[in-house]
Amino acid sequence: MKQDVIDQLVASIRISPVFAKLETMARELAGVVLLIYVRHGDRIQELYASGRPAVLPDFCRIIRGSSPGRKRCATCRQLIAFGASYRGLAEFSCHGGVSVVAAPGDDSGYDPAESIVVASCAFAHADQVSGWKAARAHAHDLPVDLKELKRAYAELPVLTEQNVALVNAIIDVAASTIDEIRKRLGTAPSTGQGVRREEADLELRMGDALQSSRAKDFRRGGDATGEALVRLVMAMISRDPGLPFSVANVSRASRITPNYFSSLFRKHAGQTFVSFLAEQRIELAKTALRDLRLSVGEVAERAGFNDSSYFGRCFKRVAGVTPAQWRLGPQGHSVQECGKASV
Repeated sequence: MKQDVIDQLVASIRISPVFAKLETMARELAGVVLLIYVRHGDRIQELYASGRPAVLPDFCRIIRGSSPGRKRCATCRQLIAFGASYRGLAEFSCHGGVSVVAAPGDDSGYDPAESIVVASCAFAHADQVSGWKAARAHAHDLPVDLKELKRAYAELPVLTEQNVALVNAIIDVAASTIDEIRKRLGTAPSTGQGVRREEADLELRMGDALQSSRAKDFRRGGDATGEALVRLVMAMISRDPGLPFSVANVSRASRITPNYFSSLFRKHAGQTFVSFLAEQRIELAKTALRDLRLSVGEVAERAGFNDSSYFGRCFKRVAGVTPAQWRLGPQGHSVQECGKASV
């Protein structure tokens, strides 16, 4: 999405009376804030509806205090954007015991370059003991102070089932509002008026959403073969292959089993998920290797490989030469499939 379009969109949201009321309801009735995920370059940024950068909970800031944690959060945001586009309005497990409700802000299907998502900020469910165990398991290998993280987890909003239903309803209306704003911006110059709705209309929509939010089948239809799912996953991976994607986290975002996802991916992509991910990461590494200021180890990390030795072996299987030889050139070697080793 071009920067001028983003600026117009955020400006229209800021003056939307619908969004103002939704934000108030989310804060006062459910204890959460509304976030808008928009893409800037190769990363997704969280914004308040006011357009200001979001002030994230301490839990999120602690997780993002290290490079591995930042990568996990970036992956999480990508998976939320993907899952919302594929499934529609849904609740996502973010960092184990932390939850987010999200919905796509358009109905055009997932495009990593164009995606915009409205979401709640992070919250916990009533069973905080189980939630904290899941969050701790997620963060056990990160360089964070677990006591400090536990304190921050305890400060997250705790939502009852009724409040989660309310958040679903608010997000549903907010996503529809963004979709209408986007359509308006796409068909005519912005008049600076945003989306104007009568108060009664908003209340009616909120009531309808509350009734349907728990029972409605939000998953997009028409994809019995799984081809659309695989296409969306390939687009997501191609955009940011260096993030720590895995069969487990992608299938969880899709709400299908890992084995079923793997079989669908092989069927429609003609290769395994692992081999596709490896090829995309090697292409990213080839670009990074042109920067002679980066060591091979730094290139490996940037491309999503935690083990530089494995990176070297995988690079040679895909590119036919070692990373050091690639730097020396000439380039343009034949591409071979990387093996099935875990990426």
